[in-house]
Amino acid sequence: MLGDVLEDEDWLCGTAYIVRHCTLYAQQITALERALRQMESALVELDVLSRLLQVAPSTSVEELQVQLESCLLAFNRAQHALQADAGARVALEQKTHELNTATANLAADTTTRGNLLRATEALSKIVEQHSLERATAEAFGAIKGKVSAIFAQIHTPQEYELGDFTNESLVIRRDNKQAHAVNQVSTGQRAALALSIFLALNDSAKSAPPVILIDDPVAHIDDLNTLSFLDYLREIVIRGRKQVFFSTADIRLAALFQRKFEFMGSNRFKRISLPLLN
Repeated sequence: MLGDVLEDEDWLCGTAYIVRHCTLYAQQITALERALRQMESALVELDVLSRLLQVAPSTSVEELQVQLESCLLAFNRAQHALQADAGARVALEQKTHELNTATANLAADTTTRGNLLRATEALSKIVEQHSLERATAEAFGAIKGKVSAIFAQIHTPQEYELGDFTNESLVIRRDNKQAHAVNQVSTGQRAALALSIFLALNDSAKSAPPVILIDDPVAHIDDLNTLSFLDYLREIVIRGRKQVFFSTADIRLAALFQRKFEFMGSNRFKRISLPLLN
């Protein structure tokens, strides 16, 4: 009995040993088969890669690896260059848009500048040909004869004659023909010249109402020239060309004016006295 039991135990131990080794061998075979499949797949991929890269059959794996690394590096550089090119294209489009905008603005500004130049030329021509100074000179030139005649009548003594209406040659002495500026004659002489210009302008206004409105015109004129001025006004009224409205706050001048004009009768001469304000 005991011998049979021992034989059974030895058999069981041998069987277990065999099973363990068989399992181990099976695992190793499975691993080898997996490695073989991976190797076959790698060989297929290497074959495809070699055809794509046109690698010679004698090229080693190390050489192939170096070539692959070079290709990857070149690909990375190309990819970076492509990205830079895309950024450059965006920047170029933006600059192109800015250039088009600037070109449109330049065209508009050029048009505006042309309009401004034409306006400047027109204004310069107006200033040159129709300026206030020129118009004033032409207006005074047209009435210079009348001003000179009136100035000779209301200015006493007649030591001056009319100049050319410029500041440096307002009047000219009759005896030595010396020109005098506006600040070289008396206030009364300037006032007499201003009245002469006023009366000449009034007489030359043919389409204006035949009326002369005067408010204290002889405030700075001496008595002799005041009498000459009133005599000239009386001559205008006698000729029937104008109706004169004369106002003054000077009682003496009002009385003198009345004595000069009351001979015309109450129908043509009216005196209106206004009450004094307290």
